[in-house]
Amino acid sequence: MFNFILKSALYSFLMKKYKKELLTILKAIFSLILVIFIYGDVFAFAIAANKKEILVYLLVIKWLLILLILYILLIKLKLIFKAVATKKNKTVF
Repeated sequence: MFNFILKSALYSFLMKKYKKELLTILKAIFSLILVIFIYGDVFAFAIAANKKEILVYLLVIKWLLILLILYILLIKLKLIFKAVATKKNKTVF
């Protein structure tokens, strides 16, 4: 019982404090999974349709999308942490 209360308190504390960061990370993970599944479907279709010349382009597009998603994630997290740091440094009189 006590263990459950500690876990619940920790979860609620982390969700309250890092809600923006966690949601941003979850959106990025969901986007990456979506890109990988779409690539797998298009890859299977290209092989079934015997269009092997587009496989290189598919691979390049997949990795460009993955790198773009990771870049946007890093930029957003930097902005969030910078906003939190400036909020902590402000002094209220």
